[in-house]
Amino acid sequence: APVAMLVDSPVLIITNAQTPFKTFQELISYAKANPGQLNYGTSGAQSYPELMFQAMQIRFGLKLVQIIYKDGPAAAQAANLANQIQLSVAAESVSIGDIKAGKLRPLVVSGDRKLASLPSVPTSMELGYPDLIAAWYSIHVPAATPKPIIERISKAALGALNHAETRAAYEKSYFRIIGTGPEQAAKQIAAEEEIYLNIGRKANIQPQ
Repeated sequence: APVAMLVDSPVLIITNAQTPFKTFQELISYAKANPGQLNYGTSGAQSYPELMFQAMQIRFGLKLVQIIYKDGPAAAQAANLANQIQLSVAAESVSIGDIKAGKLRPLVVSGDRKLASLPSVPTSMELGYPDLIAAWYSIHVPAATPKPIIERISKAALGALNHAETRAAYEKSYFRIIGTGPEQAAKQIAAEEEIYLNIGRKANIQPQ
């Protein structure tokens, strides 16, 4: 049972400085003109990046090539920097340094809110790509937990988010405050679960 939705961590679809496309729209045009020529990095067939890139291919009619890096997002980002792949998904916190240095180029940020650090990067909602979802962090308890206990924990957690020190610590680490209770958290989780299930069905990714 969800107790509170605390924060989220927006993700970016990024490319390296050697690719010819500088915007998301240019990426879509290039990918359509060059099917099977762009590689993207993931950590596996059911990983978050794979679902996001499958959604992109389905929504925009693209043919991209998945390259799996068992060591995870850091390995995919390193491969992107080396132009071994051309696309990867990364959190703001781990990509901002290379973006500011001009080594990586952000094309789109998840969700409907722009990043303060990268205000010129469009959101996925703006670009008609609502399937790109931010990673979020929440508190859950066993489903049989009595409602008064859930409400008490939720109140304490959300109260902590109002402390200036807590907010500053999260924001310093590139997290954004959400701060919603059990009902809103449950609705968000259910809505996003349906998005993931729909992507999986269309991409023929079997649940495991």
